[in-house]
Amino acid sequence: MIELRKVSASYTAAWQLRDVQVHFKKEALSVIIGPNGCGKTTMLRVMSRLLKPQSGAVLFDREDMMQYSPKAYAKRVSLLPQNRIQANMSVYSLVMHGRYPYLGFGKKPTREDEAKVAYALELTNAAQYQHQNIAELSGGQRQLAYIASTIAQDTAVVLLDEPTTYLDIRHQLEMIRIIRELRNAGKTVIAVMHDVAQALDCADYICLMRDGQVLLYDTPQRIYQSGKIDEVFCVHSRQIADGGKTYYTFEKME
Repeated sequence: MIELRKVSASYTAAWQLRDVQVHFKKEALSVIIGPNGCGKTTMLRVMSRLLKPQSGAVLFDREDMMQYSPKAYAKRVSLLPQNRIQANMSVYSLVMHGRYPYLGFGKKPTREDEAKVAYALELTNAAQYQHQNIAELSGGQRQLAYIASTIAQDTAVVLLDEPTTYLDIRHQLEMIRIIRELRNAGKTVIAVMHDVAQALDCADYICLMRDGQVLLYDTPQRIYQSGKIDEVFCVHSRQIADGGKTYYTFEKME
């Protein structure tokens, strides 16, 4: 679905991505992990076309992503960024904003647009406060409203930058449920996560990064068994099986 071929990119003096090669699996949940500053968010920005690579190519369905018009690409790839400007609008208006790539002349929503918005609000449990202003919501509710807008965009690929950061445990679990629902609906979901245990638990595939490069892209079990997580994060990890459920614990390496 999305493939990076020898991609190098930067928006500072230092390189954030260096000759990255990775082919994300279609209709799967891939989670990108790695230390701070290793290039995780930069890779999402490149795939969403917010940052143009200095070299290499990003392919969408085997075609260079730069061949698409901005509107055509926005119908294929959506991004939920970690940092956003605070919107001064109702939740419903925000979610309807996700339909912007599809709105025709006059920008009047169609029945299909309204149906997509209703679905997104229902999936995220945000319908109950759809008429409230975004500023009136809690942080967890606000995050669900923003992902509802991303869902309403109805793209084949969904990019999520730290979707569970700053959320309490209840809203984290709700966010993971939504992400899995998107995957189950046939979306290709690529998310950046800081919580390694959470990533190993929910992902179909893990993309492990270090120093602007992809070290491994494989299933969580194979990534864990490689020992690279301990090496990259300088930790001692343990995998614990309990009643058919697998847990991971981490201790700082002395």
